[in-house]
Amino acid sequence: MPGGDWQAERYSTDFGDPETGFSLGELTPKHFSFNSHLGACPTCHGLGTQLVVDPELMISEPEKSIAQGVIIPWRRGPKRMQAYYKKLQNALVKHFGIDEEVPFAELPDEFKNALYFGTGETRIEIKFGSNGEREKVAKPFEGLVPQMQRLYEQTESEFTRNRIRSFMSRVPCKVCGGARLRPEILAVTLKAK
Repeated sequence: MPGGDWQAERYSTDFGDPETGFSLGELTPKHFSFNSHLGACPTCHGLGTQLVVDPELMISEPEKSIAQGVIIPWRRGPKRMQAYYKKLQNALVKHFGIDEEVPFAELPDEFKNALYFGTGETRIEIKFGSNGEREKVAKPFEGLVPQMQRLYEQTESEFTRNRIRSFMSRVPCKVCGGARLRPEILAVTLKAK
């Protein structure tokens, strides 16, 4: 075609993309079943939902204050962990300049977001120490939600998993949207003859 711009289009008959290296292989009925590892979404394993940490389940009674122990995950565990959580709690309270006696529901959203989802790059100064010696450590606070999710995925302890499950809710899978199949299988379209 004189004067026209040509654009190369590549097609494949082997269910793949030569530019990205993606290849699906020959499709079989098993690919369209969430009961098969070939078709099931890799994130939710074909269930359509996944367990995620729910911040609302971490606060017992919002009308109570932090000083009254409203943050449930920080009330549980061995004494050593509770002491650590208390120091962490004190550091957050000091950093955000809030009153521990104020009902949790009335605390600023900035503090709640930091408690649930972390402080990002902002460092929080935490004081540790024993035998009269004090040590200050300044580091970002991870947040309850990411910490619990990480622990749930990494722990080998069924006791710990069960404990964390009490702070989780089922939501539609973020990868398959609840359709239960792999995204590449959901992208397959069939043309009727």
